[in-house]
Parts: sequence; structure tokens; C-alpha cells
Amino acid sequence: MSKSKPIKNSTITNQDDLLMINEAVGDYRTRYELPDHWVFSPNGPFGMEYLGYISIAVNILRKYIPISGGTGTSPLVFDIGCGDGRFSAEIIRAGYRLSGFDYNERALGFARVFNPEASFQLADLTSTEVLPSQEGKERPQAIAMIEVLEHIHPKHYKNLLGLLRDIIDANGVFLISVPNKELPLNRLWHYLHFSEEDFQSVLEKNGWHIEERIYNYRLSHPIVWFIRYGWRFIDNRLWRFHFLCGWFAKMYTRWCNTCKANQRPGRFIFVCKPKVSP
Repeated sequence: MSKSKPIKNSTITNQDDLLMINEAVGDYRTRYELPDHWVFSPNGPFGMEYLGYISIAVNILRKYIPISGGTGTSPLVFDIGCGDGRFSAEIIRAGYRLSGFDYNERALGFARVFNPEASFQLADLTSTEVLPSQEGKERPQAIAMIEVLEHIHPKHYKNLLGLLRDIIDANGVFLISVPNKELPLNRLWHYLHFSEEDFQSVLEKNGWHIEERIYNYRLSHPIVWFIRYGWRFIDNRLWRFHFLCGWFAKMYTRWCNTCKANQRPGRFIFVCKPKVSP
């Protein structure tokens, strides 16, 4: 059974309070018997949410790191915690060069099959070196770490975020997302979820300046309430109403994929740049 223990952790929050950190997270290297992010229905609850936030991420890349219309080399993006390469595929489709990093060898195998034009390397984000040596190599113009930080124990944040800051291009952007702590903690795979203040504190204390905040997955909207709690009435083992599933997917994209800070976002997506040393 999963257990949590309170620890005092000033690297997470400015307040002198106790955070519940789930210490019984499973070994992520045992995941991916199947390429999970490639085999879902786009009109199902997971599909519409997942495709929604990765589309936001790709649009952010286009905004901050545009691809020139000339014949020059396209920008290089690092996908940290790339898993089976589904998000990587969207980055490549948008015209970027990509290097992906993960510590699940089986997931990387799927990523290589689905994205043969990209480079994927084994990397342990909790180790001292984190990534294979980047010395003498091209610096990425963007680093994406989408729904990854919650899988890493907070004691590793300083090392990981500091290294990413050191290897990114001086004018590069760091795109990172985490779940809001209002969402139930996935005790098998997640150490903790974040408030907006906690997330901001983690980034700023580790050398990142926040350029933009995007709020995703509007928990306060009835569409999301139905997707979370009533979906089984239109999609179950006995029947599936395809029209209704498609309609809800369109309404989710229209009303819930992005929202305002006061509309109970389920996910924070921050665009950051490395702080300039004084």
C-alpha cells in the first residue's frame, strides 16, 4: 500500500509548512508494456486531455522558437522524459529537430520505432550527471519537460533544473508542466502535485525566470466534471456513443483546454528562460 510522510521542504514552498510527499512511487522502468501514448482514443478522456496539453506545448514552441522559411537548420529541441515518443512526434511534425531522453529503455525502443529521424538516449534524471555529456555539442534552443517533474523526488530538483539551465542556449526557452495539487495524486507514479506558488518557487530558486503561464484543464467547467465522473454512461463495455464522445472532445478543446488562473486549472504550463547572472 502506498504511504506518504510529511517532510519539511523549503525547496518547494516559501511557507514554513509541511508537504505530503508520496514515498512509495513505483519504478517507472517497469512501465510501457505497450506504447501507452500511441494507443488511446483521441475522443476519450485521456486522449482529449493529453492531446490538448501537448498541442499547447507545440504552439508555445512555434511562438518562442519559430522556424525560418529558409534552408537553414531547424531549431534543436530536447524532450526530457520523452517516454514512448508521442509528444516527440508532434515536435518533429512541427518541423523541429529532436533529441529525447528517458530512463525507461523499453519506452525509448518505442520512441525510436515511431520517430526514426530523431535521436533518443538513455538518461537517469535522478543521477548526478542526469544526461549523457553534452560537452562540445550543440545547445538546444528549447527544452521541454512535460508532465515529468511530478515523477521525480524533490531532492533531485536542484541538480536536474540546474543542469538543464546550464546546457540550454542562452536565448533558449524551457517549457515545463506539472499537475495542480487539486488533482488526486497518482500514488503509483507521482511524488507530489503542485500549487502555482510551489511551482513558481521551485523554478525561480533553481535559476529560471518565468516568461509566461498557461493554464490547462479547466476543472471548474461542467464538461470536465462529466468527463471525470460521468463518462462511463456514454462509453463503457456495453456501448459507446461515438457522436457524443466526439462532441465532448470538441467542447473540451473549445472551453476547457485553456483557461484562466481563477478557473481551477488542473495543470500549469510555464515558459521559462535562464536567469542572467548579475
